[in-house]
Amino acid sequence: MTKAVIIGAGIGGSTLALMLKRFTNIQPLLYERAPSFGHLGAGLALAPNSLQCLDQLGLLQKLKAISQKVSCMNMYSNQKRKLITTMDNSFYQDIYKYPLLSFERARLQDLLVSELRENGVAVNFGHNCVGVSDRAESPGAVVAFDNGVEVEADVVVGADGGNSFLRTLTVPGGAIGDQGGGIKYTGWTTVYGITDQITQAPTEDQTQLISSLGCSHVCWPLPGKQQFWAITLHEPFPGPRPDEQSLQESLDRCQDLWFPESYGGNGSFMQGIVKRSIRTVKVPLMSGRWETPNLGRIVLIGDAAHVLPPFVGQGAGQAIEDAASLTNSLLTLPETPMVAGRTQHISRQDISLALENHTISRKPRVEKVAKWGENVGRGSMSESRIVKGLVELALKATTTKMIAKSVKWVHGPETLVKKPSQV
Repeated sequence: MTKAVIIGAGIGGSTLALMLKRFTNIQPLLYERAPSFGHLGAGLALAPNSLQCLDQLGLLQKLKAISQKVSCMNMYSNQKRKLITTMDNSFYQDIYKYPLLSFERARLQDLLVSELRENGVAVNFGHNCVGVSDRAESPGAVVAFDNGVEVEADVVVGADGGNSFLRTLTVPGGAIGDQGGGIKYTGWTTVYGITDQITQAPTEDQTQLISSLGCSHVCWPLPGKQQFWAITLHEPFPGPRPDEQSLQESLDRCQDLWFPESYGGNGSFMQGIVKRSIRTVKVPLMSGRWETPNLGRIVLIGDAAHVLPPFVGQGAGQAIEDAASLTNSLLTLPETPMVAGRTQHISRQDISLALENHTISRKPRVEKVAKWGENVGRGSMSESRIVKGLVELALKATTTKMIAKSVKWVHGPETLVKKPSQV
């Protein structure tokens, strides 16, 4: 049987493992360097383009049970302390057949891991990949872990996130730490967190986005009257993993941020939201895409392949789309050959061609999503009053119908795994 070793059991890697198990004859072997997931990360949103893929796996109702439907987005000016416009999100369901849902990342991850176990796919925690041997003359690649385990694979998938080790094997200078291989610091840092239950929250199904000069902050609703919040601001590069002192320095700069809803204290964002948090994290916003995120039997997906800006909420969504695209490409592989009654490996050339086809098909769409996010980020994070004024005028003149039409290219195309007869 053809084997795919997947390095990284995050959203992209777990989704890929489920798709391979459900739709192919490829055996997914899933490895994760963390000893367990616990409560990593904060929140995220999934839109129709990714929900249709998870619905194909039969997960839609389970996803709705652990998420919050977001009915609208309210956009405010921090300087003027007033509402600029409101975007009604009902068009997602009406036009694209799926809602906009917000999640606590840990709960979504727990759901995917539970589904993997139910489908007989184990998550091998505590396995840190330290090398891959992929010689042209060898029958398969050999993946090595720091605990001494070695695993043979026909395909090796790097789904190990923005600090991907697999990227350093496929892209010269591709480590976050050296900012090589096309990776660059955007100049923006995000501090984010999740609050405890805020019982007096008046808008449990709405997102509040507040724009300032050189800064923006946002609150997304979560189930159980919790809030996922983020503050993005201009800063010098704080290093790939900012420490507690760096986090506090950023928070100190945000004491006067306004928030349109008062949950006690002095009505500021810091008092009403940030100080109600049960987890707070700081991350530098990196950006980078690679011409060839595949090499031989190795391929990258998700943040390992493309570190996208967060301003359009498509990071997890594009990782899920990657998983569907890669599954489609692997469905084109020939049957595993038999020689003298023994199963042989599929040739490295056939594997490499399938991975290259995945890269070619995904690259234009990922590039377009990345540029969309960068453009939105420049407008949101501008330090120019003139630019901010023009952005506000544009938002006021933009109707929900116009927005729904403008994102058709994101949510309109079918991103599903094809049936074998369609490949």
